[in-house]
Parts: sequence; structure tokens; C-alpha cells
Amino acid sequence: MKCVVMDPVTRLAGGIALWSIEIIMQLRVYALYQCSRTVAIVNGGLFLCSIAGFAWVLIHNTEAHFALIANVVELPLPGCPSIHSGLEWLQWIPATAFEILLFGFALFKTLSSSRERSLLGIKTVSLYELVVRDNLLYFFTPFHAAMGILTTRMLLNIHKAVTEEVNSSLVVQKMWATS
Repeated sequence: MKCVVMDPVTRLAGGIALWSIEIIMQLRVYALYQCSRTVAIVNGGLFLCSIAGFAWVLIHNTEAHFALIANVVELPLPGCPSIHSGLEWLQWIPATAFEILLFGFALFKTLSSSRERSLLGIKTVSLYELVVRDNLLYFFTPFHAAMGILTTRMLLNIHKAVTEEVNSSLVVQKMWATS
């Protein structure tokens, strides 16, 4: 019985780690769309559908795994045998589809923001555009392995942007004080 339980527990732990990242990504998309209630409701509903799809496939795979492992558990082997039903990959389809949706939201905002900046002739990068750019980079990291690196990069970029804004505002204040 212990062998049957370990596989779904491991997959559930991976799902929880993924969902925590997806919650952060939803909050970032929500912020990109100026706290749009519609975006929040759509993302929240699809996020719950993604979790439900993951759970349904997990339950189905666990039942199939229990049937496959029933005969092998009786063999005098050390540890748990590694038996797969061949459908484990299906668990990640709902999460992948949801992340493609989040990517679409971020990409749309990036393209529209870049277009507006080029039409206005703005050359500097604002804090808002920095978040949009780093949001897109998240989607190009393989299997979220570099999430820690990207989070650190984003924080450093935000610090740099804020420092530059503070320095430029100090220069303007000094110019007004000397005039």
C-alpha cells in the first residue's frame, strides 16, 4: 500500500509547488491589467479548472497504478517497484494550458505597451515595463527551474529602476532649487 501512495503524494507536492508559482503569475497579470476584476475572475476560474483537471487525472492514474502494481508488490523485491501507466504526463496538460493563457495575457500587454512607447518616442524603461518584460521571461525558462533566478533578477531590476527614478528626481529638484 505504501508503494501505491508515494507516487501520487510526490505528484501532488509538485503540483502544489507549481500552483504557488501560478498564483504569483496571476497576481502579476492582475497588476498588469490595472487590477481588472474581469481578468481576476477569468484567471481564478481557469486556475480552479486547471487544479480540478490535475486532480481528476491524478485520481485516474492512482487507480490505474494500484491495479498495475497489485501483482508486483507480492514479489520479494526491496523497495517499491517502478511501474507507470503511461498516462502520467496528462496531469500536466491543464497546468500547461493555463500557463499558456497567462503567457497570452502578458504577451498582449507587452506588445500593446511597446507599441504605445514607440508611438510616443519614449526611450526609458519604466517600472511597469520592467515587470511586463520579466513576466514574459518566466515563460521561457524550462519547467520553472530558473524561477529563483528570475525572481532575483526582477527584484534587482526593480531596485535599479527605482534608484534611477530617485536620482533623476533629485537632479530635477536641485535644478529647481538653483534657479
